Amino acid sequence: PLAKVNGIYWNRCGSLSPRCEHYLQRVECFYRCSPSAARWPHPQRPTAVLGVPLCLSFCEEWYEACKDDLTCARNWVSDWQWGPQGNDCNRDCVPYSQMYRDGRELCENIWGDSFVATREPCPCLSLAGSDADPLPEDGDSSEEPDSTKAGSPRGPCPASGLLRGGLHKRSVFMEDVEGSGSGI
Repeated sequence: PLAKVNGIYWNRCGSLSPRCEHYLQRVECFYRCSPSAARWPHPQRPTAVLGVPLCLSFCEEWYEACKDDLTCARNWVSDWQWGPQGNDCNRDCVPYSQMYRDGRELCENIWGDSFVATREPCPCLSLAGSDADPLPEDGDSSEEPDSTKAGSPRGPCPASGLLRGGLHKRSVFMEDVEGSGSGI
């Protein structure tokens, strides 16, 4: 069970349901382990990602899996009270369905500005092993789907032009924990 990762407790409002925990593990594994995460470096936080395009369908499934679980922080990057025992709640515990209106709001708020919910057919990730690389290696978006046909509310695909300058080095600071295996 996922309870603590790098000093951050994920169960401050009680145990997570297995379905909800599964989605949080997928996000954590992408962030910590996927070489693709380097495609979205955060300019202010060197250990973070910025604007990773998650498929809206993934966000909606994540929301459905967690809507009855409890949380007390809307933004898990900034909304915790920190003390000697790690992160703790600033607010009362409420169901995800009260904290977030829908899957888009969950994806675009739970990890700050790390993710953007993207409507298919725009390139996006579902954080599964079957994910195709959402952006060509050189950042060229010439084969990008026409988002106007998909009825995207935000116009052009959000992933377009993110990496015209190529890949950027990204540092991830990890603490060495004896016997941690894969960490999850």
